[in-house]
Amino acid sequence: WRREYATWTNEIDECRELFLPGPDSKGEKDSGAAPFLPLIPWSHAEVAALWRCLVRKDRARFAPLFDHEQVYSASRDIARLLKNPLMLRLFLETFVGRLLPKTLSRQEIMNCWLERLGERTGDENELLLNLARILMESGSNIVELDALFEDPRTAEAVRRSDVAAPMVRLLGREAVLVNLTGERASEVAFGMDRYLEQAAGAALVADGKTATPSDLVDALENLKQHPLAEEIIEAALTLRVREVGRSYLWEFVDLIPEDLSGKARALAGELVGRIVQETENPELIAEELTRSWSTGDIGAARGASKFLEGENLYSMRAAFLNIVCMRVPKNTSDSEALADLYYAAGLAAHAMDYHETGIRWAQAALEMQRQISSEESTDVARLYSLLGLLLHSQEDYARARWYYEMALSINSRIHGEVHTEVAINCSNLGVLLGERDEREQAGLYLEKALEIMRAVYGEQNSVVATIYSNLGSHYLRVGDLNRSLTCYEKALAVSQDIWGELHPDVALMYNNISAWHGDGCGNYRKARQLIERSISIYRKVFGERHSMVALGYCNLGVALSETQDAAQAITCFEKSIAIHLKIHGEERSDVAEIYIFLAVEH
Repeated sequence: WRREYATWTNEIDECRELFLPGPDSKGEKDSGAAPFLPLIPWSHAEVAALWRCLVRKDRARFAPLFDHEQVYSASRDIARLLKNPLMLRLFLETFVGRLLPKTLSRQEIMNCWLERLGERTGDENELLLNLARILMESGSNIVELDALFEDPRTAEAVRRSDVAAPMVRLLGREAVLVNLTGERASEVAFGMDRYLEQAAGAALVADGKTATPSDLVDALENLKQHPLAEEIIEAALTLRVREVGRSYLWEFVDLIPEDLSGKARALAGELVGRIVQETENPELIAEELTRSWSTGDIGAARGASKFLEGENLYSMRAAFLNIVCMRVPKNTSDSEALADLYYAAGLAAHAMDYHETGIRWAQAALEMQRQISSEESTDVARLYSLLGLLLHSQEDYARARWYYEMALSINSRIHGEVHTEVAINCSNLGVLLGERDEREQAGLYLEKALEIMRAVYGEQNSVVATIYSNLGSHYLRVGDLNRSLTCYEKALAVSQDIWGELHPDVALMYNNISAWHGDGCGNYRKARQLIERSISIYRKVFGERHSMVALGYCNLGVALSETQDAAQAITCFEKSIAIHLKIHGEERSDVAEIYIFLAVEH
């Protein structure tokens, strides 16, 4: 178990026993606005293990009628939330004995938690909301206990000392509040920022300070000195949108003033993304967002894009951003934000194999970016890199290489040799050169990329995993099976640890390891199992129309052919060709290769 959790577990006896077996460890309060040592997000495997541990400890308190993998499949946003062990504990207590809800969002979890908490404390959360009001007024996350005795809103409640008293319950079994020993007096704080955000947001709604979007903007202005201002407003915004509808959200996004815009619009964008997910109609939500145009729509669209990507909703992300970009006026005052939006749309189109659309938005972004900054800028470099990816996917290797090399040249001059962007550029070049049989150079670029990324991030990083996978494919091409397998296994382990099972990076690792077993070792039965797992993940993430699904069917056809199952092999080859034709047309080397495979089988 991780020793860095000593501080916050001191206040929660039952969690200390689970997380930190052995002697108690006394922690000290941080000197900044946040009262606790920040919780380092747990890995996918650690969260699953803690879930099982809590359920075994007390089924009556922690056992829902679903498991961790079901949550992970239903909502990756919630899966990320549960990497905080206190949120996992809250989640399990909230849904004990219940089925997994059809729609699962942070706000719904926190609403259920707050409702349950009001029942347990017996005061309908009066003390909790009053404490949140006091903290909002003071612009702090911490309040002296003496102030609560003096404030008429909380005085009566904090003076109670019986077992059923709300303050006793919140400090004890519920562990929502914690006592801190300050320099001069005892202090009280929420045990986690999310508790305060939710309670404060609910207090704003209850007090009528969010009746209109304009009122909510005023509340944001009044709270701007509070360290959790935007998060509190997001909680209140979500509650109000659920109450009165989406028009409230669109008006709020348009009203946010420029000096408060960045984070607030991004958080509002997360709500936009959740609405896209719930409605499964990205075109409609994009049209509603941009119907009454404002520069705030760009920030909200970027926030929605980030959310949808995190949920593996790549098709919805691409469709949503494409509509937003088409509706945004090109002469907007915030051209830098618009260029960034075009870049996001190009990247989203690339992920879904909409290459022509991706190139259109990437070129529009590049044209706009050149008017904003010089050629020697990181923004221009990332657009060169994106255009390289898009052209590479179209097998336009010469132009793709030129863009990759330009991106590498710019980033090297700006950042020096040891930088993430330089490593990514090197990896992209290494992959392209490997496909063009320039193996020596490919290996040098890939090894350089890995060296840089490991120096910056260590082993536990998604880009490091991707480079390991690319190196594994390089070593397989040159016949170094041992080093190839080592790289592939590291890539898979890191990807699973970061993403869990349902992620395209994990699918790619399975596909690559299948090539090692099949092409490298001739074990096509093992290869078949891994390919089928890869295809299953890709289809869940991208749907049927995707080049990686087509590649999977082709590889599966080869494995079936090698195991003397010609009929199924032909079916797989035909599926692969059908997908490729929809995406690329016939003028592709991989399509020609599959036709050859089909001819052999017939």
